[in-house]
Amino acid sequence: MDKVALRPMEPADLRLVWQLVQDHKPEFAPPGWPVSNVELQRLAFLHPRACREGSILAEVGGEARGALVFHDYREEGTAVLTLICFDRGAGGRDLERRLLGRAEEEARALGLQRLLVPETPEEDQDFITAAWRFGLEERGRIVSWVRRGGATEAPEDDHIVPIVNVPLSEITEVFNECFPAHPRTSDDLYALLTQSQWGPWASVAYVEEGRVVAFLFTTDREGKPYMQHVGTRPEARRRGLALTLLKHALHVLQEGGAAVVECEVREDNVAAAKLAASFGMQPGRKRLALVKEFAEG
Repeated sequence: MDKVALRPMEPADLRLVWQLVQDHKPEFAPPGWPVSNVELQRLAFLHPRACREGSILAEVGGEARGALVFHDYREEGTAVLTLICFDRGAGGRDLERRLLGRAEEEARALGLQRLLVPETPEEDQDFITAAWRFGLEERGRIVSWVRRGGATEAPEDDHIVPIVNVPLSEITEVFNECFPAHPRTSDDLYALLTQSQWGPWASVAYVEEGRVVAFLFTTDREGKPYMQHVGTRPEARRRGLALTLLKHALHVLQEGGAAVVECEVREDNVAAAKLAASFGMQPGRKRLALVKEFAEG
């Protein structure tokens, strides 16, 4: 086998990497897998968490044969793996091992404490086995709940407004109050809001006396609307606000022509699963969160 060379990915490499991604897409691609060169460019270079150290190209015999991208979530001390792709006919698993090894080296150099692969389809046993060999361990499962067809009436409530009509600083504040273990910046949430056709008009907030007390983000997964990140301030919980926002978002999506709607629920979140089921949703694919904690030194 020719020598493998690893180097930072450059914008000029995008055409080659995009061809690699097209030719070697895994059978069970995780959510967020790029479906265009523009999405790949954003993932590798334009995302607010993108970094030069986190976009890595593997060359064999001077040709692009593998690529890896991770994002730097330094507030959590985490490198989040968003893409790994390689030519199985040109070194295969050795390329995968080398790319993961370089990702760990670069993440450590950035002062990060762990490598996270947040959404691996449970059907992708080849990658899961390779991840275990590399020291990644399972850290919870997420279930995609799916609803096909049906109509949902919109709740008559003037407190519901599109998130785009609320200052992003306010949304960031309430998001971080609801999810203190996973803080996000305004840039993160702007990217989440604008990364799909659904986000700007099916992401909603509940506003009382000029203050956001609950929110719901809608993004895109494989061309389908995907509701996620539903949060309510502690003092406003147990009032059914999450249910109200879900009903409103479902109605908006169905009015907009969405035939299929999905949401994500942690496998151990029984209450959220019951809420999804109450909307006629059915459990679908499961995805694993895989994590490697770096040893000190």
